[in-house]
Amino acid sequence: MQPWPRSICSEVPFTEMEKQQARNQIGTNKYELGNLFLLTLQNQDSAAYYFRKVVEDHSAHPLVPRALYSLYELNSSQGNTTEALKWSTRLSEVVSQLPVHKPAAAAIAERKRMPQIQQRKIPL
Repeated sequence: MQPWPRSICSEVPFTEMEKQQARNQIGTNKYELGNLFLLTLQNQDSAAYYFRKVVEDHSAHPLVPRALYSLYELNSSQGNTTEALKWSTRLSEVVSQLPVHKPAAAAIAERKRMPQIQQRKIPL
């Protein structure tokens, strides 16, 4: 039996560090696919699919907060307030665990109050 050609074997991650780097790259690729579908192709359903894959399959990836925010924005823009609130809450939980969470958490909390403020009738 002949061994695999060197070029094929060199691409396979063997060490734990190489495996983690490959997982991180896959998470980054999924996020970038989400952006491609959203910004270039204007395909919101496919964009949401890839953003969800980042959140579900790569929970420790540094792009998870961005994917969560993208899911919030997508659902909010489509009028899916229940789903938007779900992703906003999840984002608040993730961001609160980050070392620099205070300014971001305040901005998210303010954003959550915006629909309530807009619904109030202000007497003229």
